[in-house]
Amino acid sequence: MRKLFAIFAAVLLTATVWAQSPQKMSYQAVIRNSSDALVTNTQVGMQISILQGSASGEAVYVETQTPITNVNGLVSIEIGGGTVVIGDFATIDWASGLYFIKTETDPSGGTNYSITATSQLLSVPYALHAKTAEVVTGEITETDPIFTAWDKSEGISITESQISNLGNYIETETDPVVSANFDFAGAATGDLLQFNGEKWVKITPGYLTSETDPVYSGSDAANITATDIANLGNLSGVNTGDQDLSTLATKTALGDSTAQVRSEIPDVSGFLTSETDPIFTGWNKDYNDLINTPNIIDSVTTVIDTTSKFIRVPNNIEAGDILVYNGSQFDRLPKGVNNQVLTMQNGFPTWMHRANISDSVYTVYFNSADEDYINFGTFENFTNSSDWCIIEKIKIPTGAGTEAGWHFFRGKAWEDKEGDIAISISSTRVHAWCQKGGWINITYNSTFTEEQWYNICLQYNSSTGTLELYVDGSLVGQQTGISPLDDSGNTNKLFWGGQDVAPIQEEGDLYSETSIIIAHQAWLQRLLTLTEIQNYDGYIAPEPALFFATEINSNSVSDISGNGHDGTNGNTPEFLMDLP
Repeated sequence: MRKLFAIFAAVLLTATVWAQSPQKMSYQAVIRNSSDALVTNTQVGMQISILQGSASGEAVYVETQTPITNVNGLVSIEIGGGTVVIGDFATIDWASGLYFIKTETDPSGGTNYSITATSQLLSVPYALHAKTAEVVTGEITETDPIFTAWDKSEGISITESQISNLGNYIETETDPVVSANFDFAGAATGDLLQFNGEKWVKITPGYLTSETDPVYSGSDAANITATDIANLGNLSGVNTGDQDLSTLATKTALGDSTAQVRSEIPDVSGFLTSETDPIFTGWNKDYNDLINTPNIIDSVTTVIDTTSKFIRVPNNIEAGDILVYNGSQFDRLPKGVNNQVLTMQNGFPTWMHRANISDSVYTVYFNSADEDYINFGTFENFTNSSDWCIIEKIKIPTGAGTEAGWHFFRGKAWEDKEGDIAISISSTRVHAWCQKGGWINITYNSTFTEEQWYNICLQYNSSTGTLELYVDGSLVGQQTGISPLDDSGNTNKLFWGGQDVAPIQEEGDLYSETSIIIAHQAWLQRLLTLTEIQNYDGYIAPEPALFFATEINSNSVSDISGNGHDGTNGNTPEFLMDLP
């Protein structure tokens, strides 16, 4: 464990006289790591709290600072000059009871405060208390001024210089000249305005005052007779019998047309008028009698006659299997398992787990302000002093921004144990660590877009002692020289999301300080290949090395690995239909 040695000075200086008491106190601390070595020339993160009444009393003032240690591991700060979290340093009533100072330190410069120290202020800083009076003796008399009268008729004397102090004011106002933009000269009722390129001018439109309808003295229909009208009536759809064609064509012309049609009809006297189908009583032919011998592919166990060729069926076919044509031959697609659905992937049928089908995918949204979380229980013997891997699909919801937070955490606040693991993501970085004699960190600084899915993989190779971080299939950081993690006896639990356990902390301080959306997560007791990491689509099929894998339903998260790490909801995590 890292060590903190604090030196507190109450500013008991008498050589300097202040016209006004400074609202600050000096504070010094020496920081050492778990090997008792000084942490030198390093920026550290500190949170300082003034507690009232006892070492666990109410925090009346909290601030944060990020000082830099010197060559001796010493940091020097002025309490009251940091970033205020709670309270006002100037309003602390130092005369009211006991006060304690609590310091929390993150040696890595962040807000993961792993060093805590609390001590009593045994003497009140002179300048901050001396500016107040303990006891007032004697009588204090105050006489308010007496206003006798005011003659309102005379008003109040205000000088010209006082008026000028009011800023710019308008003494006179000149209305704009309308004629510069409009010309209404001679305008009458019904006139219009038209812009001539410089101003709007009056125009008088020429309205239509009269209209003369056309006179029809004759009609093209004047020559239609009553007989013509009657003939048109026969075309109404009702058959009134043969029509008289004498006025339309001569009989000679009709006769000629009939003869021409008959001359063009071929002689059909020799055509077949009936047909008798042949009767097949038997067939004694075999493969050698075929005229066009088909090409046989490999040895044939089952033959399907497709007239043009034979199809080879694999010898190891089982009930429920499917044959899939790959462009040159048929391959065997083994039958699926329970809860799988046959779907098309890249143009080929594929058995997929139902959690990965787009019309039934759920994700879970954790709102940090609501302190949403899911508890998956203990993960003892996961790292098992051997290879291990964690892979997940997540996205940052709208509004999460640069606030980093551990969206999942295998551990317990302020009680670190070997094998604890966590990952955080914000719009500017991904940060992952695991516990092995202290926290081992990997940070990848980049830009991460809200409402966009990311694949994150953290895995440990026990043979090389290497911890690797992948983002979207690319290796972005690693740490070497790490001994295998022995988490036997580590009963810390896995949490998604966060909850508040310290009153002076912000929401979700135990596991997460930011909102997150999770689509899938899997923990394996083996290494994933680069191809497996790059092809990860939010689902890992059950296998012996699978320690934990999630299936997100409409209101819960279950473990499909068979190890029973089903989740228990805390507060109000929201389950959404989504397409990871």
